[in-house]
Amino acid sequence: MLKKFEVRIYFVEAFLALGFVFVILKLFFIQVVQNKDYLAKAKDQHSSVRVLQAKRGEILSSDGFPLATNKITYLLFAEPKEIEDKEAYAKALAPILVDKPSENGLKGLFPSDGSSLTSDKLVETLVLKEITETEKRIIEYLSMDKAWVMIKKGLSREEKKKVEELKLKWLGFEEEPLRYYPEGFLSSHILGYVAGGDAWENQGYFGLEGYFNGDLKGKPGKIYEELGATGNIILLGGFRKIPSQDGRSLVTTVRRDVQFVVEKLLREGVEKYRAESGSVLIMNPISGDVIALANYPTFDPSDIADKALEASPELKILKRNIVISDTYEPGSIIKPVTVAAAIDLKLVDEYTTFNDDGPKTYSGHTIDNWNGKHLGIQNIRELLEKSNNIGASWVGMKVGAKDLYRYFRKFGFGEYTGIALEGENAGVLRDSNEWRDIDLATAAFGQGLSLSVVQVASAFSVFDNGGRLVKPRVVSAILDGKRRIDVPVEYKRKIISEETLGKMRKLLVNAVDAGESRYFNVKNYTIAGKTGTAQIPIEGKYDPNKTNVTFVGFLPNVENSKKFVMVVKLQTPTSSIYAAETAVPLWMQLLKELVKIYKIPPDR
Repeated sequence: MLKKFEVRIYFVEAFLALGFVFVILKLFFIQVVQNKDYLAKAKDQHSSVRVLQAKRGEILSSDGFPLATNKITYLLFAEPKEIEDKEAYAKALAPILVDKPSENGLKGLFPSDGSSLTSDKLVETLVLKEITETEKRIIEYLSMDKAWVMIKKGLSREEKKKVEELKLKWLGFEEEPLRYYPEGFLSSHILGYVAGGDAWENQGYFGLEGYFNGDLKGKPGKIYEELGATGNIILLGGFRKIPSQDGRSLVTTVRRDVQFVVEKLLREGVEKYRAESGSVLIMNPISGDVIALANYPTFDPSDIADKALEASPELKILKRNIVISDTYEPGSIIKPVTVAAAIDLKLVDEYTTFNDDGPKTYSGHTIDNWNGKHLGIQNIRELLEKSNNIGASWVGMKVGAKDLYRYFRKFGFGEYTGIALEGENAGVLRDSNEWRDIDLATAAFGQGLSLSVVQVASAFSVFDNGGRLVKPRVVSAILDGKRRIDVPVEYKRKIISEETLGKMRKLLVNAVDAGESRYFNVKNYTIAGKTGTAQIPIEGKYDPNKTNVTFVGFLPNVENSKKFVMVVKLQTPTSSIYAAETAVPLWMQLLKELVKIYKIPPDR
């Protein structure tokens, strides 16, 4: 029988053996199984990585003026391991770094119970609350087990100076560019905005900022530094710097002077005609260059970074670029396309006649003229002049579903224009195999299909550029340092013959001279164009009191460099539901300004 001391020896030996096995297994687990994790921890403890933000590329107008640029702000950082009294640092910094409540942030916060709390007292209360929250955040940052932490981005020169006046050690600043829009609201739907993203890299949304985000944002750099056991930077240790690469800049086709006039008059027009919204697009039909693009209501891209505004449903509507993202049934502005198809197929000419003797029935549905009037024997010239639905349907039936659909597609209906702005909608054009007679008849005068304003401008450019479909161009060049990359003009296809083109230009001039727009026409200038008053479909029916109104036109006799196609669209105007009394006078008012800017002399 074993003696007690021998038993104890066995237990000790067994315990030591198990301990040795445990140590071996633990070392195996650390060195083999978790090798990568521990290497990463060691690297993190012995090295510091700082990001160098790249400068975002500028967006320039056609004359080189910055529409979107950068201004210098400052990033405040700290070295937490060197700071002992973290609470004192937080108390000193918080009043400077606190985000003051904005007017938008106060909405809905004023007392409604009749109390005497004034707005000034409310602001003071909110500021004190925010200071407390800011102190807590700063303490959290300073309590991190890191050699370097970011405290706050986007400090102004004044805030930087106030922090410096505190004379606190172990704090520092780095310059960082902040997106800045010198013209405020101007060109907002062309530009888009910059917001969100992570701590180092903001993201472009909508417009050019979104579409070209990859080019504009550049590539951040990094600084790698070696740390000692205490977490301090080793002055003679490893150091590696990867420089940041600044983003590319964009030269747009936008004329600032035209854009300013368009936005001013559009705002006045929407308010005057009491419309829900309005849009204007001016495009050179030869190059496809977008000279001006505007929607109203609009927004200031500099305000988007405000989180309170970002969450606002109202702002989400304002940010939407109606010119490219909203589609609508265009109505009578489609009649010239229907007529062009028939002329190009040699089915009609300007003097071909039809009998407008009353409403017509197709597939059990009755269609009528917009005013309910009937004029007997009419020709194609009078069809566009009077904007005759009966005549347009008659022409549509002559062309046939298959060929009318084919020409609609050639004019770009139902497909993306390819405009370099984020958020384009291709619209709706059902396949002709699905068309009944009533679908063909109504499509001929612009019902049952949907287009965007940019598709309308692109289609009508065909009538003033030799019969070709041109791709809208917003950016003419990309600047990569000293290198300039020109964006070429792009024609998609030839659509109509020169003979058809000549006839259509005459018909469109007559439609303006003798049509609904004649009471507002600018004198002494030859204008080609067409009105469109389209009832809005709601739950399968058309609302007789709500319309989208459009006028699209151009000056056919000007030189190529001064050519433009202009579309004016108003949504649900209430002063009048007709394009001739709303969109037309606004279009003509814009024309008066354009001929001055372009120095276009009268041609009559």
